[in-house]
Amino acid sequence: MNLQPRGAASDAGAPEPAAAKSLAWIAFADILVFFGVLLVGFAYLWRRGGLGMGTECCGPGTGRRNRPSARSRCV
Repeated sequence: MNLQPRGAASDAGAPEPAAAKSLAWIAFADILVFFGVLLVGFAYLWRRGGLGMGTECCGPGTGRRNRPSARSRCV
């Protein structure tokens, strides 16, 4: 089954190899920038204590067991 319009060459939509390689490097750089910003955001949250996952109410030095009971509430 041919999905190309009538009269179109079979490789009419293929990019030049040099252009595709350049586009691949640009996309790779964009991905690196995205992950860099993501890591900076996680580092900021980690420094502020936002990634504690509720350990502040049951951690060492709080006088509670490691697991809170069903009635206790970590706020």
